[in-house]
Amino acid sequence: MVLLNLRSLNKLNFNLDILIPNAYNTPTNKLLINRLIATFFNVPFVIVLIVIFLYYMMSNNLSTYLPLIVIVSVITFYNIFIFFILLYSNYSDTYLKQPKMSGDKFDDTTYYCYEYCQTCQSYKLNRTHHSKKLNCCIYKFDHFCQWLGIVINYGNYKLFLQYIILNLINCLIVFVVSLYRLVMLRQWLGLSIMYLALSTLFLLALISLVAVHWKLIYTNQTTVEFLNYRWLKKHDKQNGIIYSPILQNNGNLEYISIKDCNIVYTRDSFISNIRDALGPINIFLLLPTLNSFQTLNLEVSNKLKEQYKNVYKES
Repeated sequence: MVLLNLRSLNKLNFNLDILIPNAYNTPTNKLLINRLIATFFNVPFVIVLIVIFLYYMMSNNLSTYLPLIVIVSVITFYNIFIFFILLYSNYSDTYLKQPKMSGDKFDDTTYYCYEYCQTCQSYKLNRTHHSKKLNCCIYKFDHFCQWLGIVINYGNYKLFLQYIILNLINCLIVFVVSLYRLVMLRQWLGLSIMYLALSTLFLLALISLVAVHWKLIYTNQTTVEFLNYRWLKKHDKQNGIIYSPILQNNGNLEYISIKDCNIVYTRDSFISNIRDALGPINIFLLLPTLNSFQTLNLEVSNKLKEQYKNVYKES
């Protein structure tokens, strides 16, 4: 048996070495530059593009485009606000790091065999992965987003979805207006073509991203789990790789079959899967709030418990 190194799934990085002198070429400085670049493209760059677009829309008929101008303006500034909350989430341990777990936290009756992180000196609970970029164990780690320069996990996943969906709405408005002005009005042809090309590019990327994440929510999987299980199905024909969670019964380990990897955390209803992904379903669901570790459900699914009921036997 070998242990799959999940870090190998996140090797798509910007090459920042050329931007940093060797004396300062450290992971911390690379992350800082990544975040500065992300801030530039998500705040001042977006503001400039939107201001030019709004002026370009208003130049024809203000009364016609006023509702769209208000919608685009509100979404843009609300998204900038969300962006800074997302950045903050990676500087707050409450919404990022798994609390340290020592051996005395568990007893012989636990259903899981937890991996131990030598770097953090702590056991890793289900769905926890060590982030090399942040040098800590992240609870319910999803992926590192290069575009935002942050780790996406349970704490900020809801805000991440809000951010990409609102950007999708803005891009759709820009696409429709640009296409209308190009085809019907034949005004500002250069700007129309530029905004049409940019909005088309971002629309395709954002629609794909939203579709993928809603599929992951439907099956209650994170990005890293989905990539991990897909890799396992393709390369581990003999079911010889250990992957989390590992079940145990009185010290005897029982490994989950690859064919069951897509039901590890799937709940009994789609609403329950949404709750696991986005946090408690209440009046704060649509507000720009972060989720804490205390509301996270780390239990495996009832389907998996039924499949391995010799482990989950009634006491």
